[in-house]
Amino acid sequence: MFAFIFAKIFLDKYFKAQNFAQTIKGILVNHHSLKSRFRAALTGALLVLPSHQREKISGAVEIAIISQTKFPVEPLANQELDIWTKVCQAIALGLFWHQDVHTLSKVLSSYVATPEHLILAYAIALCCRDALYPRNLIGHICAYLPKELEEELNAESLKTLIQQLRLAQDLVDRGQSGVIARHTLHQPIAYGLYCFLSTPHHWGLATKRTQQMNPIIGASIGAIAGAYQGQVPAEYTDEISSGILETGRQMGDRLLAAWAGVYDLSPIQDLAEFSATITAPNILKRRI
Repeated sequence: MFAFIFAKIFLDKYFKAQNFAQTIKGILVNHHSLKSRFRAALTGALLVLPSHQREKISGAVEIAIISQTKFPVEPLANQELDIWTKVCQAIALGLFWHQDVHTLSKVLSSYVATPEHLILAYAIALCCRDALYPRNLIGHICAYLPKELEEELNAESLKTLIQQLRLAQDLVDRGQSGVIARHTLHQPIAYGLYCFLSTPHHWGLATKRTQQMNPIIGASIGAIAGAYQGQVPAEYTDEISSGILETGRQMGDRLLAAWAGVYDLSPIQDLAEFSATITAPNILKRRI
């Protein structure tokens, strides 16, 4: 009896120590500047988006910049948005409103009120705050969604989505293969998160596996993985994608400059390097 109690106490302490060690390792290994996360999130999405859809990222960045003063922005408030535009807007808004996830959900719901896009924006926001830990991501999402979607999503749909997300985490914890995951997870966003969480430090593998099943979710995971890693690995930065990398860099710098309170954004795209002043939310205002 005493041996059983001792073993249980030892195992509890061991697993707590393991979780703590993983958290500390994540903080030390995966600490990146906000600028690199903005650039990598947009670049990660651009590399996966179809060529004829990439221009929508630029429009989404401008919408995110305007959203700090007015939302929804006309004429977008009165028109039906296609699925690619919604994904791009969720990425840009997740970056811009990362410091306030409650306001993020309000702004995002002015354009797209689907849980998949809120999950995408929320995950990117956590990356920008150095608060995305793969072992805890699903738990944080499942706690966040009911508070932000109680009016937009009926209880049964929300319950089904959360069950799928928790199942994705369970498959990751048990080391189940992608084949099993594809036949088990019926929600595309749940499968996309499975691909990311099973290989969080491998941008290409997480993105390509998701893209094969659902190209739209592939772009979402490309952005999340890019924001989490703070960079797109060099193996994906060949001559063909050099223009995409430059576009991602410029748009990331422009969005970060607007977030930091820069008044005149016109010179930003012409700078080879840009360093924004990082401050607490609502402290540094636009300067005239």
